[in-house]
Amino acid sequence: MSHIWIRWISCLTAIMLMSSCSSFSRFGLFKDSTLNNLNPAPQKFSPPMVSESQIDPTYMRTQADYHYALGVAYSLDGKTEQAVDAFKLTLIYDPSAVAVRVRLAAEYFKSGLYSEAIEQAEMAVEADDKNVEARMLLGGLYSTVKMYDLAIVQYQMVSELDSENQDAPLYISLLLTEQKKYTEASKLLQELIRKESRPQTKASYYLYLGSVYEEQGDAFKTKVESAYNKALSLNPRSSKATVTLAKFYIENEQEHRAVKLLSGYQVRFGPKRNVARLLSQIHLKNDNYAKAMEQIEVLESFDRTDLNIKLRLALIYMEVKKFGLAVNKLQEVLAIDPRNDKIYFYLGAVYEEMGQQELAVNSFLQVSAG
Repeated sequence: MSHIWIRWISCLTAIMLMSSCSSFSRFGLFKDSTLNNLNPAPQKFSPPMVSESQIDPTYMRTQADYHYALGVAYSLDGKTEQAVDAFKLTLIYDPSAVAVRVRLAAEYFKSGLYSEAIEQAEMAVEADDKNVEARMLLGGLYSTVKMYDLAIVQYQMVSELDSENQDAPLYISLLLTEQKKYTEASKLLQELIRKESRPQTKASYYLYLGSVYEEQGDAFKTKVESAYNKALSLNPRSSKATVTLAKFYIENEQEHRAVKLLSGYQVRFGPKRNVARLLSQIHLKNDNYAKAMEQIEVLESFDRTDLNIKLRLALIYMEVKKFGLAVNKLQEVLAIDPRNDKIYFYLGAVYEEMGQQELAVNSFLQVSAG
């Protein structure tokens, strides 16, 4: 199911980072948490006690804006701990700021502090129960800690608040699948397919539906293939649909169909990384080095700094006795990682094969004694 969850994880992250400003308060879970209060800042950050008549609204707003901007900057720099502190300080000056609680929940999530993240999201939903983004965030957090029933409730509320929201029913179907409630999950996806008019989006729903069928075993093979084929027919340029169907063929001992499908895609729509990766694996397994080499060269074109791809190419060049190309590729690796013992060993072996004994010895001498 890992490929099913890729979209969910991406959307959860986006929800965390894009949540808009509104007001939140607590929902009530994790009541014993030290963060279950309206001012979750550390005690050392607590402001001095003053009467309402002493509070300067302009000052409070300015301070809130300053600390919020600082928290966002820390977050973008990956300084999660500092971002948490900045957002807590923001809440001192503006306890009702929805955006701050959502961002704070996001930082807690990134730190693996799921209880704290959930508490902040619950407070957000309680304060603004019509906030769709907050409920989507809370649903995603519940899903992360496998509180599936609570997550489904949040997504159902989103569907009631926004009938046009398609992510909520999709996520419900994924959670139902995770709980092996396949019939309910299939019905939800089929309803999404029925309502959807955009070919690419409908194609993605067919991929999810095929995955649900695939979870149910061999008895559903025909439905799996049909769903994946429909996805591909709706979106022929989709490399994801192509690779998904190809993997289905491979798992069902129809490798020749997978190769034909993948190769045809590369010819029709130009090289794609995920297609090239799967094709190269198939060709290497079958010792078809020439064709594997073509696809790995495609992979290298997408990332000239990937040392694993360069090494894989070098080993293939060695296998097919293209020693000059192997030397060049190994030297490219050393230019990026000059103290890699393994590469010096391979380089020495290539020089030895080429009869260049002095170069071979010099390369072997670069390998550390350990």
